[in-house]
Amino acid sequence: MKKSDYMQLPKRLSTLEAAYWSASACYYAYIVMYLSQRGYSNSSIGAIMSLTAVISIISPPIWGYVSDRTGAINKVMAACASLTAIAILILPSINQLWAITLIMALIAFTDSPNPPLLDSVVMQNMHRMSNTSYGSIRLWGSVGYAITAYLIGLFMEIYGTGIMFIAYSFFAIFIIKMVLSLPDPDVVIKSEDTASTKAHPSALSLFTNPNFVLFLIFGSLLFTPHKASFTFLPQLFSSIGGTSAQLGAAWFVSAASEAPILFLGQRLNTRYKPLHIILLSSVFFMARLVIYAFTYAPWLAILNQVLQGLSFGLFLTGTVYYINEIAPDGLKATAQTIATAAYMGISGILGSYLGGVIIDRYEIHAIYKVGIIVQAIAVAGFVLSNMILRHKNADI
Repeated sequence: MKKSDYMQLPKRLSTLEAAYWSASACYYAYIVMYLSQRGYSNSSIGAIMSLTAVISIISPPIWGYVSDRTGAINKVMAACASLTAIAILILPSINQLWAITLIMALIAFTDSPNPPLLDSVVMQNMHRMSNTSYGSIRLWGSVGYAITAYLIGLFMEIYGTGIMFIAYSFFAIFIIKMVLSLPDPDVVIKSEDTASTKAHPSALSLFTNPNFVLFLIFGSLLFTPHKASFTFLPQLFSSIGGTSAQLGAAWFVSAASEAPILFLGQRLNTRYKPLHIILLSSVFFMARLVIYAFTYAPWLAILNQVLQGLSFGLFLTGTVYYINEIAPDGLKATAQTIATAAYMGISGILGSYLGGVIIDRYEIHAIYKVGIIVQAIAVAGFVLSNMILRHKNADI
């Protein structure tokens, strides 16, 4: 690429973030509502979402490792976006539950690698950009998600659920064009002394790092109630008399609240340790569940979305920097995908399935009360385990 092209990198990456998360809003913000309107029970929906979560655990590390080995992360992302768009276009034409489950599993397989791969692309391009932070680029993803989720909610009131699939395809085309225009992050200028081929470390070596493994466990437990509340937010609005437009407003507030936190991400990570930022986010995760447990009006559910930035926004900010610090060279994309697969995938399995069962057997507010207990145990265990690890390392 020309020097002028590299100067445009922050803008290009910001646009790519906005396009990707806008596409995600079209599908993920309303897929549960879509399935519910087709007459499927909460338990069935939870089972489907749980299966896709299983796929989301398996898929990202595979694609991440392929990206690290080939150095073709941009082409991998473009291929995943293409396959996802095709599958999403097919989905509304299918009526059988087993076929819908199969297509959604395929979507999970091809789309779940893209968020961590996109994070890796941004982080690995940081050396080419001055006065730019991860958060200042990622925040445009939140802005795109917020605006698109709100608009799709309004359009669904007029045109029906089919608009979500058409809109996704539009953004997918833009994603493919943008990602292929970026430089390969692994293609850097090397001297003859450093250009020699180095052995790639094994992905299994990540699991010998106790801090990495501990984070995977903690993140999975912390996110299980969060994923349940995210997945079944449409059911909450339905139970308290909300509309799809109000649900869209909730998605807008949720994503928009992430933007200022992500913008301040680099400053926060410069001033505070990433691990402390992650722990602070857990306090707001629990606060959200407490409010949800007593939410019986749409306006309160919408207002509660303001805490998304202080919970997920802080968590994402701390996690991306933390994983990038502890992962060895040659495994940074793999580490990001494994971490995301753990705290998003495992939590998706447990949160989606158990959440659906709890709602059908009891009622929607029960998942929040159970979730508070789970998150409290996760935080206490994480803090205690880190204290033990620090004590052991001090003795060595």
